[in-house]
Amino acid sequence: VSKSCAGAMLLKKASDAVKDGDHIYALLRGIGVNNDGADKVGFYAPSVKGQAEVIQKVIDQTGIHPETIAYVEAHGTGTSLGD
Repeated sequence: VSKSCAGAMLLKKASDAVKDGDHIYALLRGIGVNNDGADKVGFYAPSVKGQAEVIQKVIDQTGIHPETIAYVEAHGTGTSLGD
C-alpha cells in the first residue's frame, strides 16, 4: 500500500527548551551514520554488521548505557525490503 506523508521536527538545545517553557518530547543524545559499501545485502538493505557497528559507535561516543535507550531508528528507506 503506497502512502504519502510529511512531518517536521524542531530541534533545540535542551537548555533553551527549558528556558522557553517548551514541552520536551524527547532528547537526542547521539547520532551516527555509516555506509556498508559492498558488504550490504542490497542498495535498500544494509547489513546487520553495519547497523550493529554504527549503533555501537554512537554508544561509545555518548557513554550511554544500552539498557537506557528507548528508541533506535536504524534505517528508513520507506521500502518493504529496507524497513
